[in-house]
Amino acid sequence: MSAVWGLNLPDSEKIVLLALADCADDNGLCWPSIATLCRKVSKSDRTVQAAIKGLVLKGQLVRVEVLGKGCSYTVTPRSGFAPEEPSPPKRATPTPEAASDKPSRTTIEEEEDAGAIDSPAAFFDAWNRMAAKSKAHRADRLTEKRRKAARARIEEYTDKIVAAAIAAVPSKPWLMGLNERGWCADIDWILRPDSIAKLREGKYDHGNRTRPANDQISNPRVAAAVKRAAQRTGGERSGVF
Repeated sequence: MSAVWGLNLPDSEKIVLLALADCADDNGLCWPSIATLCRKVSKSDRTVQAAIKGLVLKGQLVRVEVLGKGCSYTVTPRSGFAPEEPSPPKRATPTPEAASDKPSRTTIEEEEDAGAIDSPAAFFDAWNRMAAKSKAHRADRLTEKRRKAARARIEEYTDKIVAAAIAAVPSKPWLMGLNERGWCADIDWILRPDSIAKLREGKYDHGNRTRPANDQISNPRVAAAVKRAAQRTGGERSGVF
């Protein structure tokens, strides 16, 4: 860490390198998750990953992917490296509201007020707390397959984003049974690689739209389930998604 303090680096790269040095052993080796680094430096996952990429290019850091276990890092602080070429100024782009006639939607971000989830056990507990207050299916066992998937989701996003995603599930009518099968979300659904991404993109925001008159659900039991789900979730919207 003393060697890192003396380096002339951009602030985001320097604080990420300091965090890695703080985790490292006497040989400079460490293996913190992206979620752990985000929490230590109070930066987003994208900022942390961009900083790591820049540090690797400058020779300040060696990053090695370990199959099935994430990444390991070796901190190698050095004072001499080629300066980066200045980037061209970014072109101003219109905001989404000005560029499109579609209504804007709220996406999940790390700053949302949600409890941190930094382990598979915390993921499992958060899901069951949410399920106890909604129609989502409760998870009975934290299997090894679920542990691996939970670690992958935390690594892919951040602990806070995962927590906010779980908290937002009850506000999505389609996930609470407002669909032709009367299906409700379970933990295996949110552990899929694309489920949180679809939540963030608003793919489940419109499950309570009125069906056309000539598009009736033929199964009475499913129709009744859809009607009950619509009554439960009608008008509810989360401030997170």
